[in-house]
Amino acid sequence: MLRDCYSHVNEEELLNQGSQGPTDEYGASSISSFVGQLRNRSGVPVNFIESEDVVLYWPSTDQDVAAILDALVMQTDHYRWRTVGERYVLYPRDPVWDSSVSRVDIRDVARLDAATRYVAVVRSQIPALEDLLPPVLLGDPRAPIYAERVSLSPESSVVGHLVELLGMNRRLAFTVEHVQSGQRALNFWQVGPEQAPDTDRHDAHA
Repeated sequence: MLRDCYSHVNEEELLNQGSQGPTDEYGASSISSFVGQLRNRSGVPVNFIESEDVVLYWPSTDQDVAAILDALVMQTDHYRWRTVGERYVLYPRDPVWDSSVSRVDIRDVARLDAATRYVAVVRSQIPALEDLLPPVLLGDPRAPIYAERVSLSPESSVVGHLVELLGMNRRLAFTVEHVQSGQRALNFWQVGPEQAPDTDRHDAHA
């Protein structure tokens, strides 16, 4: 079961408090804006990989996070969601994100270094992701978001490894989004209360 700390999201509260992008009077907003609302207004650490920034509509009634994500992905052919390692991940249907990455030798390394090294491995093994960029250091390199130590499995899917980069920090989420150059960049965001989904589901939600 999802923990009560953020298993229910109030639609009216989210829409009244604003978002990170345009929302019209009927509750329509870009999918990246909905992710921002879930993170910043409700403290839900949803991990997000950007594909098309489609415009969607918020569910009409209060629902738990899983139901909201179900309702969002039902409106578009571009996205799906699943839980990986007890983390919510909203990401493209493109199977490249399920590709296996092997020969990963990253253990007990600061997150920024681990992410930089991992992106290099991905670029070398998956041609479709050769435009992926590592996180950019903003602020103090000693901050936990950069300095917490993490370890990655020698082999996993891209999504699985991205979740592993979060380590034990239950308030952290990752984003992969397009930047001005047209490339995709990996970044981390500290969000929400220090709890995570209490679920062992690893099934994909179409």
